[in-house]
Amino acid sequence: MPAATRVFPVLLALGAALFLVAGTAAIAQTPWPVATFVDKENGVLFNYPAHFKPDPLYQGATTMVGVTDSSMDKGDISFRFLTGEALLPRFDEGDADRFAQALRAQLAETLPRGKYLRSAPARLLAHPAAEVVYQYVVNRASPRPLQLRLVGTVIEGKSYYLRCSYPVDLAAEYDSACDHIRDSARRP
Repeated sequence: MPAATRVFPVLLALGAALFLVAGTAAIAQTPWPVATFVDKENGVLFNYPAHFKPDPLYQGATTMVGVTDSSMDKGDISFRFLTGEALLPRFDEGDADRFAQALRAQLAETLPRGKYLRSAPARLLAHPAAEVVYQYVVNRASPRPLQLRLVGTVIEGKSYYLRCSYPVDLAAEYDSACDHIRDSARRP
């Protein structure tokens, strides 16, 4: 039997094993069925756990701005994309610290009782990004602390943000959903 003929079954077996390992890893990344949210206003699509519900702009609105898993037991849990004026003229590899500092300065005004936890480089919409994490309490009537994860980037002179917010005590459960939404987000 020629050497090329003997090598082919080995390569085929290695390819099949690699396919099984890669397929198993992909399944492990999403332990729940997914659905796709289309945010027409911000021009973003993302996958999310299918058991989440669309999140209206306000109670009774027909405009959906993200997805939620909120309930009386779990509290306020939301995942949304936001856009706005660019914090930096552009965002290149290595700009994560500058963007995080600009984002922290902006949040200091809008989230005065928030406690900054950390920031790190990330990727969003296939672009370099920065992630900042805060803990905050909405008001004294609702003292349960929430975790806010904001992942932001600049594309064509516009800032794009993924905002994930959920109770701190449920962070272990919802961090993976936020990661999955961030990693699956794309522009149509």
